[in-house]
Amino acid sequence: MRFRAHPEAEQELAAALLHYENAVPGLGADFLGEFEHGIAQIREHPMSCPVILKSARKYLLRRFPYALIYIPSQDEIVLYAAMHTSRKPFYWKDRLTN
Repeated sequence: MRFRAHPEAEQELAAALLHYENAVPGLGADFLGEFEHGIAQIREHPMSCPVILKSARKYLLRRFPYALIYIPSQDEIVLYAAMHTSRKPFYWKDRLTN
């Protein structure tokens, strides 16, 4: 199944990666590994995560306080947010129309 990310989700991922790498060298790579594991899980079982708004689903990363907000369809999965769980919970909802 094809996977793509909303540009703002890509920016959030890059910012989180930079933040963790600057905090502790090597932690950024750990974060990226958890992110990649999450994407692999979503691709393998796209309907397994809970629906949180319309058809958007939420996958929680295991080691970091981040959630991946995505919508699966028959032919692709779109990542709409790489959200820190302490942010406003639905700040990304306007992205669903773009």
